[in-house]
Amino acid sequence: VSIDLRRLCNRAGVSLIIDEIVSLELSQNRLVFKDRPSLVFSRLSLDVGSETSFDNEEFQFNNNHLVLPVKPFKQAFQAIKSLDEKSIIEDCAPFTVLGSGLAAIEIVFALRKRWPQRKLILQAFKTKLHPSFKKFLSLSNIQITDPKKVFKGDVLICTGSKASDWIKSSGL
Repeated sequence: VSIDLRRLCNRAGVSLIIDEIVSLELSQNRLVFKDRPSLVFSRLSLDVGSETSFDNEEFQFNNNHLVLPVKPFKQAFQAIKSLDEKSIIEDCAPFTVLGSGLAAIEIVFALRKRWPQRKLILQAFKTKLHPSFKKFLSLSNIQITDPKKVFKGDVLICTGSKASDWIKSSGL
C-alpha cells in the first residue's frame, strides 16, 4: 500500500513540506528550514517520531545476544538485516519480540515472513492479545510467553512509545 501524500494534502487543503527544520521560533510562530524559506504558521503539526518507552532494569537479558528497541526503526531494521544469514540456520537461538501491542504483533508477523524457519517468540501479556491474534500467532508457529521470563536469544523491544527527550527542552 502506498499513499500519495502530496495528493492527499492537496485534497485536504493543507500544505505538505518535506524538509529538515533547523529551528522553531515559537514567539514568532515561525519555522526555519534547511533548504527552503522560513514559514510563519497559525497551526502546526510535526512528525517528530518517538522513542521506545523501556526501563531496562525491569528485565533480565542474556548479554551474549542483541537487545535493542524497535525505535529508532532505522537502526532496528539494520540489526534485523544483519541477522538474516544467521536466521536460516535451523539451530540458531530464538528471536524474541517483547510487547503486547499492535507494533509488536506487526513486527513478529513481518519477521515470520522474513524468517520462515527461525523460532520466534512473542513475549506478551496473553490477556492483552485479541483471541484472533493468538490464533494466527499459533498458526504462524510463533510462541507466546510471559513478558517477565528471562530472554533467550536476540530481543527486539516493542513496549510502547514516548516523546523524544529533546521535545521536553524545546518549549513545545
